[in-house]
Amino acid sequence: MQPLDSAIQNCPLTKFIKSLDSTPSTEPVNIENELKSIETDQHDAIKIFYSRLKNYYASITSQYEHIKTYCCSYLNFWLNKEKEKKLTGESYININGWQVIENLWGMLHGPFSCKRKSYEKSTDDQKKCIDFMVYCVNREELKK
Repeated sequence: MQPLDSAIQNCPLTKFIKSLDSTPSTEPVNIENELKSIETDQHDAIKIFYSRLKNYYASITSQYEHIKTYCCSYLNFWLNKEKEKKLTGESYININGWQVIENLWGMLHGPFSCKRKSYEKSTDDQKKCIDFMVYCVNREELKK
């Protein structure tokens, strides 16, 4: 690996992004009331996904405080990508399950507020904007 590539991999935003591709440990979540309106075969998948989402959200303030706005933007982008997988049949969560997850976003709490942003543009267009944001944030980190 080139020295610059190695430095980029150590930038906080890149670390946060890479963490979204890993499978964090899940913790029990109490969302039974929210699950009443959907099929029971979706319950476990939604609980696991929400537990992961909750861990990612919490990590923003515990590990990435100085870039929390950028992590919030990327987390929104990541959730939009995951949700878009349902259109291609890659998702194990159906449309009703995704509506529950969208509603559960409002239950995520932390010392800062990360508002949910569901974009109208396609994920490809979003990706260009997000990639540019990541580049700019990493560039600033490397200047330090």
